[in-house]
Amino acid sequence: MNMKSNQNKNSIKQITFSNGKTFKIIQIVFQAMSVEILSGNIGSLPKVKKTNFKSKKEANEFVNKFVNDRLSEGYEIQENLLCSPWKKYDKIYSLISVKNQLKFIYNRFKTAEITDLYNSDWFKNHYKDFRNNSNTLSYKEFLKANAVRINRIYLLLAIDDYRVETKDELIKAWPGLKKNGVVGGYSKTLGLNTYDPDFLLFNTSTKQILAFGLGRKNNDFMFAIDKKNKINKKIRDVDDFLHKTSSFKNVFLKYDYAGLIEYLLQSFKKVSIGWNECGSLPLNDEQVKEILGKNPTKKIYYDQFGDKYTKEELINVSKIFKEADNLILSGEDPFRQLFKNCSFLQWELNTSDF
Repeated sequence: MNMKSNQNKNSIKQITFSNGKTFKIIQIVFQAMSVEILSGNIGSLPKVKKTNFKSKKEANEFVNKFVNDRLSEGYEIQENLLCSPWKKYDKIYSLISVKNQLKFIYNRFKTAEITDLYNSDWFKNHYKDFRNNSNTLSYKEFLKANAVRINRIYLLLAIDDYRVETKDELIKAWPGLKKNGVVGGYSKTLGLNTYDPDFLLFNTSTKQILAFGLGRKNNDFMFAIDKKNKINKKIRDVDDFLHKTSSFKNVFLKYDYAGLIEYLLQSFKKVSIGWNECGSLPLNDEQVKEILGKNPTKKIYYDQFGDKYTKEELINVSKIFKEADNLILSGEDPFRQLFKNCSFLQWELNTSDF
């Protein structure tokens, strides 16, 4: 690997490597005649080794060998938040916020509350289904067009209301989420007390976050947070993100080569629509069965509140309810599969606020 083209006289260059199995990270920072190597595990401060060389050639040869050795050991070259914790490295280790973020992500991988979408078993099992969509790229086409691996770019975090420690650690790692009312607080942007999101979707390459969930009457909501921790006020729900033109969306979906992110958001929208349908009905399927079961030959039926229905009206209510229920289940399914190893997540997706 020739690094000469990457080294300008007065510039500092860096390459970050990660070992996904052990969560070990190594970063090499180099300039004309010096090399600095930082290494450590996620959630720990790096060990530092600095070497000065007598010539640019000697330094370049060292870098080439170092890169090739790491690749032969099974490391991958990475450029994203999860695997580049020392981009802003300085002598006093100003890494506290990034350290907390890495530690949070690492711990959530262990509890299966977070999943790497493009490396998930669910996506691999459904890859052919996505390829059948003529608008999507193959992985080889994506690599050719972008020259970047998809590893650990799109990370999806599931937030359970009863996992207080997860929310506390999340706010500690990303304080702006609390400040902006995204998690556990009042939103100045929306001007109201919000429900906590059900999911946070991290783009670790662009440092953007999509927080989305179900709120009042199970209407879906969304916060779109940029790398400067500012909320995009034009994106309030899933439809805003999917159907409105925005630079935020274009940047966020840059590496969504198979349309996976859009598919998941559309699935979540189904859940919201389904619960809205259920909430608009006077009775659910079980109540209809109970009323009809008491006297199936009647022409007029009464519910517990004294409201009357014909048999045809009750059958129609039952039909609409079943259709809405199927919509909810189909929308929930990919999320259930993505987090099937997380035993404590509370399903179903529903605020019970009608």
